[in-house]
Amino acid sequence: MAVGPPNVAAHFAYKQTLAYFDAYASGEPELFNYKGEGGRASTLLSILQAKDATYVREQEGAGRRAAAETGARGDSPAGDGEELREAPSAEGATARDVGTAAGDEPERTGIDRWRTRVGNVDRRFNHARRWFRLRMRTSAGIALTKLEATSEALQPPVRLIDPDENPVAMLSDMLKLISSSAYSLLKLADEERLDDTDRKLIAERVADLRSSTEWLHEDLRRRIGTTRSRLALVYRFKLRCEWHDRDRMLKVADDASLGGGPEDRLTAEFARYLFDQGLSPLAKPMTGGLQPDLLDPTARFYVEAKQYSDSARGDIVRAVAQVLDTVGRLRGSQYEVEEAFCVVFRRSGPYYDLPHLLRTETYSTAPRACGPGTRRRGWATAEGETGRHRCG
Repeated sequence: MAVGPPNVAAHFAYKQTLAYFDAYASGEPELFNYKGEGGRASTLLSILQAKDATYVREQEGAGRRAAAETGARGDSPAGDGEELREAPSAEGATARDVGTAAGDEPERTGIDRWRTRVGNVDRRFNHARRWFRLRMRTSAGIALTKLEATSEALQPPVRLIDPDENPVAMLSDMLKLISSSAYSLLKLADEERLDDTDRKLIAERVADLRSSTEWLHEDLRRRIGTTRSRLALVYRFKLRCEWHDRDRMLKVADDASLGGGPEDRLTAEFARYLFDQGLSPLAKPMTGGLQPDLLDPTARFYVEAKQYSDSARGDIVRAVAQVLDTVGRLRGSQYEVEEAFCVVFRRSGPYYDLPHLLRTETYSTAPRACGPGTRRRGWATAEGETGRHRCG
């Protein structure tokens, strides 16, 4: 990014110019912190607003100078040879006079439209920054980061000094530490004497950490409770199919008059069950080039269903891979899911002893199965679960 003149005043004036605007806009943006500080928009908007304020001051100054020159010459504002007439009173004004006086608003100029557009950008920026700050204040991730940072501040890593290190760099690092709020925590850990400023900083840090702990606690409860309840839904559907609904489900799978294939018909039964439990699953929605079997965007819940009546070892492997691929491709989008399940309907055929846990770098899948060797012969399911926030 371009650097202004060495003189402080000149450098400040340079930072209000359009040349600096172009240089700053083409440079690398600053990283946002959790307070919403960073980026380029705030600086660029301030430059445009400063240019507009300067333009207004120049116009006002030109108007005052013109008025002073006119007064010094003794010119009549109405012009030579034209008498000033008294404006009609409100009672004696005609309809035409009132219309002229009330008239339409003056025609907007190009600078007026430009100010409106800049104002709209400023309002959108402030709205987005406010949303970001509110999200950060209630973010469990930020709360966890604050707790981890406090632990590091109380016991920072040892700084080993190179014999050939520049003393100025060492002094600079020490001054940064002393001027930071973490230094008060370090003094507290070392049981050093605390002044009023240290006590104030520590009290503010403790209050912030208590709030962060509460947010983290509530988010963990929400995630554990939500995940457990959804996993229980899948298990309960599995038991219902095996214990109470085996014959009907087999008939549904074989009934070609219902439309679709056996997998579509069984998936529709599961979707109806989820709807009765309070979820709102969508069947095969088109989502970014993907078409998951069931997706509930509001609950961030995704289901991939498969069925088999013969050897299906390769089909089950591909089903789990499809779940992991779909969940990964949905990450970062508005349809990102927090929990996904792979439900496998076994109509007949071999029973597969699935591993207890399948791990990847990002997700974990926990398959479960029961087969024809149990007393519930002829019907079984195998289901797998994968999620960002839980394993198993």
